[in-house]
Amino acid sequence: MRAPLPTLSPAEAGTSDNLAAVLAGRAERRGWTGRPAFRQGHQVWTHGEVHDLAARTATVLAEHGVRPGDRVLLALPDSLAWVTAFLATARLGAVAVPVNPELTPAEHEFMADDAEAALCVTGPGLERRFAHRRRLGADQLVALAGTASPAADAHPVGPRTPLYIQYTSGTTGRPKGVVHCHGDPGTYHELIGRRLLRITADDVTLSVSKLFFAYGFGNAFVFPLFSGSSAVLVDGRPTPAAVDGLVARHRVTLLYSVPSAYAALVADRAVGHMACFASVRAAVSAGEGMPAGLAEQVAELLGAPVLEQLGSTEAGHAFCANSFDHHHPGTVGRPVPGFEVELRDRSGRPVGRARRVNCGYADLR
Repeated sequence: MRAPLPTLSPAEAGTSDNLAAVLAGRAERRGWTGRPAFRQGHQVWTHGEVHDLAARTATVLAEHGVRPGDRVLLALPDSLAWVTAFLATARLGAVAVPVNPELTPAEHEFMADDAEAALCVTGPGLERRFAHRRRLGADQLVALAGTASPAADAHPVGPRTPLYIQYTSGTTGRPKGVVHCHGDPGTYHELIGRRLLRITADDVTLSVSKLFFAYGFGNAFVFPLFSGSSAVLVDGRPTPAAVDGLVARHRVTLLYSVPSAYAALVADRAVGHMACFASVRAAVSAGEGMPAGLAEQVAELLGAPVLEQLGSTEAGHAFCANSFDHHHPGTVGRPVPGFEVELRDRSGRPVGRARRVNCGYADLR
């Protein structure tokens, strides 16, 4: 039997800590409401439009029975619907459960059961898979939100109120749901987005890693919404040619990917395909180790530094990272402030060097 998610008393909670309210207020105060927030295909949505649609989406979710503390499973491709459904769930004080839409039926069923999903928001082709559950299709949700009234004030929460549950990859067994809270994304942005990557409102992000991953969630959702910058959303897995085109069309400044995808970019150039990466000021790599030789090839191709990171679902984003000031190709960099790193052997004894790295933690608060 799973332990219930923790809640705060009314005296401990405050509307100002609700992530949806924090981000909408930040955009308003800093004058970002008219700036691009997300780009997909030929469409562009401003920060103001995103937060307005999220408030309207919250009305739709509430009309479909979502209440504070309920889990809302999001089986969606990267899209505006994903972004607004997540923000709407947060606004209601409910808990988003983003999952990979390409999982098997058994994997989706396990996660929906384990999270005790009250509602499933699904992308194309998944209608029958969740037919026995309360469900809303992404297209239906967007259409209903377009004519709904914005929800009232965001539900009062504290910084330790659960915001989303993200599932591990299941390397050591069945995937495990990791609970993250309303105060966590602001920490990711402060430590990684602002301090290490120096993201500003003028940046344009392209993340090959998807929003349901901890890495992609920080790259293409948290950092743009906290910084007033914008992200290019891609449905599906982009080919090297697609990445080339997106970087050129949107003048991408921050490219996030994994070593295998970077290697594909290098190989694509090697067979004569040309691309323009002049706008890119940094490439970030995570998800697997990047050999120093590949990092050098990518840096030469892009004309920008390649900054490796190491993170985990449990940590929420990176806990070791290279930066512009401390950059060592072929390594995962230094511990991010607030994290301590200790190397141990298989028996748990501290060692000076290790070929494999595991992340363990006692408390992420």
